[in-house]
Amino acid sequence: MCKLLVFVLDMAGEAKGREPLEDLQKLRKELDLYDPRLGERPWIVVANKMDLPEAAEKLKHFKGRYRKLKVIPVGFDEEYRGREVKDPSR
Repeated sequence: MCKLLVFVLDMAGEAKGREPLEDLQKLRKELDLYDPRLGERPWIVVANKMDLPEAAEKLKHFKGRYRKLKVIPVGFDEEYRGREVKDPSR
C-alpha cells in the first residue's frame, strides 16, 4: 500500500463550476468509499495551474481552510516551474 497520497488539484478551477476545496472533499470521500484505510494515510496537495491569474486567490482560500496541510504550488511560469514534490514525512 502507498505511503503518501498526493492530490493534484486544478487551483484555477478552469473547469466550469469547479472549486479546489470541493474537489478535494469529493476525492477524499471517494477514496474512503473505495478503501477506508486510504483515508488514514498521510497526504499532501499539489496546487496545479498556479500560473493562471485566478489561482492565487483560490490558493489563499484553500490554505485558510487547510492551514497545517502541505501544499506545493506548481505551474508553467518562471515562479512555479521546476518545483519538486517530496515526501514530507522524510
